[in-house]
Amino acid sequence: MKSAVFIMLIILPSILHSQVINYSWPGTIPASDKYSVKVKQTGTTYNIHTHYSEPNLKQGPDGDGVTGLLEDRSLSFATFAFTGTVDVEVTKIYGTTARRVDIQPKTYGINPYFFDGRTVKFKLIHRNDGMPLYISVRFESDDNRDDNGAGGYDVDNAMMIFADKPETNAPLKTAPGVVVYSNTANLSNADIIFFDAGDYNLKQRYSDGVLRLTRNNQRVYISGGAFIRGAVHGEGYDGVWVYGRGIITGMDMYWHEIVDDNGVKDAFMNFMGSNDARFDGFIVHNPTHHTIPSSLNTTVRNIKIIGWASNHDGIRPSGGSTVEQVFIKTCDDYDYARDQHNFKNSVIWPMRNGAFGQLGWNDLGTGFTTYKGICFINSEWVDINKRNIGVIGSVLQQGANISSDTVANSYCEDNQIVLSHLTLQHDPNDPFDPADPGEIHHFVFKNIIFEKPFTGSNGNLYKNPIRGFEYNGVKATIHDISFVNLVLGNRLVTQANFNDFFDIDPSTTYNITFSQEGEIHYVTATAGPGGNVSPTGNIPTPAGMTRTVDIIPDEGYRIKRVLVDGAESQTRIQHAVFSNISGNHTLLAEFEPGPDHFDFSPPVGINESHSDDNIMPVYPNPVRDFLTVDGIGPDSTVYIISMSGEVVKVSRGNRIDVSDISNGQYILVTDNNLKYKIIKQ
Repeated sequence: MKSAVFIMLIILPSILHSQVINYSWPGTIPASDKYSVKVKQTGTTYNIHTHYSEPNLKQGPDGDGVTGLLEDRSLSFATFAFTGTVDVEVTKIYGTTARRVDIQPKTYGINPYFFDGRTVKFKLIHRNDGMPLYISVRFESDDNRDDNGAGGYDVDNAMMIFADKPETNAPLKTAPGVVVYSNTANLSNADIIFFDAGDYNLKQRYSDGVLRLTRNNQRVYISGGAFIRGAVHGEGYDGVWVYGRGIITGMDMYWHEIVDDNGVKDAFMNFMGSNDARFDGFIVHNPTHHTIPSSLNTTVRNIKIIGWASNHDGIRPSGGSTVEQVFIKTCDDYDYARDQHNFKNSVIWPMRNGAFGQLGWNDLGTGFTTYKGICFINSEWVDINKRNIGVIGSVLQQGANISSDTVANSYCEDNQIVLSHLTLQHDPNDPFDPADPGEIHHFVFKNIIFEKPFTGSNGNLYKNPIRGFEYNGVKATIHDISFVNLVLGNRLVTQANFNDFFDIDPSTTYNITFSQEGEIHYVTATAGPGGNVSPTGNIPTPAGMTRTVDIIPDEGYRIKRVLVDGAESQTRIQHAVFSNISGNHTLLAEFEPGPDHFDFSPPVGINESHSDDNIMPVYPNPVRDFLTVDGIGPDSTVYIISMSGEVVKVSRGNRIDVSDISNGQYILVTDNNLKYKIIKQ
């Protein structure tokens, strides 16, 4: 039972030194007309500016690069930093009410405690490891579904929360070598170019809208609240940094507007040839071309990239680089899996076009990329014949030689159709060298979970291709590809069943293996009338991984109760999350007629009054694991509140599991506002 996580996050909270950092954005920048966001902590409410990004349809010589199906979509996003615990409130302010709301990634273990069809409320707890939280808030309503061109649908008006940890490396504006940016500031001797909060159009100073660094080790700091219309280039300079919590956008430029000295389209933020570069914390949306290509030993951490058009590639670091804790939602390749670097602990929203780990469009690179701890949400891939899609995808021709890429410990939520699109093709326009036909080899895919078996939102199953080619009797082969503990829905992929999910050409491949390693545990999930659970049945999960089960009422029904390992959940859950799984579990969901709206929010005033004047029989006290409260019924709601006023636990009934909260003093409050001090040991 302890491995089932129903509320908050899987990391215990730090409730000391709580704070919310709400950035002051200029009133001249885009604001969402789709959603509003509030954050509450210790009695204070913060209205968070909800930003708005949509496809840039400005026409340039090459058009706008936006696929027609995407032209009417949008992404709203709110960004803030915090420690401790916060309550987040997101309201859908357009169109019709929603029948359900999903908070993703589901592996975070966030279940909302309030939903009325318009507003959802949920709690976030600062992670002890300092990881930022990238959260999709998806309202399920007909006006938030958009045709995907394949008989299914995608999210029409997306909403993201970027909840960061506070900055630790922000420079002082008055420090030596720091120059605050303006249209007239002398930047020639600046060690750090400092963008304070405000709206900046770089074309007012630079004709092409590009700020170019001028030497090694120079830095650009973008404060939270700084909105930069334009780009930054550091091409050829080593040790340069771009960091902060501001926004860089190409929304005022047309597609491919930035060009190099020869008039050829250039990257939006070009750091090619810049070794030891660092990018940290900021947001980029609507770049004009590839977002941030860089060179050797790059560090990319906690950046967010939002792109809408072809060529809006995400990052492109070279050997020795580290990428971690990033969010990318873009419409072309996310990273290039053809040079040695590590990419980990990130959230990816795949759009129609582009592979996450792109093997390349030519024979450049050798591979040796490692991806670990990646969560994929809301995937929009639909065309299995399009080669540059998938967790690993390829547009490789003869002569390519890519080896030793690894994907491990990763989770793919909802409808995602492609893990590995491993293909080599013959190009009849290029001379064929029989001594170097090309190959892809020695890849490892280990501990990968897909919630559904390569199934699109249209319900179709898409077999993943693995194939080379033969030309004039010479073969370009794909070989020694290992799939270990690959779970698709409720099936573990083995040598006996892989043909159900993969389209493998036996004449141009060999040593493609599917195996099990270590213990496999099972969650047996079932549902009563009026709804379903997904996956269902006996769901295999490799030991140590996280497994989520969706609980989905039918139209006109709501969740009545959920039993996990025979015990009723003490809070309402719509995603049961089994973290670090170490044994078998059972889940039964029951439903009843009615709208799936709910309210487990704290009663008014509990944060203002923490006395123990009203005595309840609460025992044992001090408590280690389970606390019993006499005099309340099975439907009563109980709140455990820290001495600083933060709700750290919401439970239902008179028996409360407190084993997952930190030791210390708390106030227990019932829904009729009776209070009692407790001590957790």
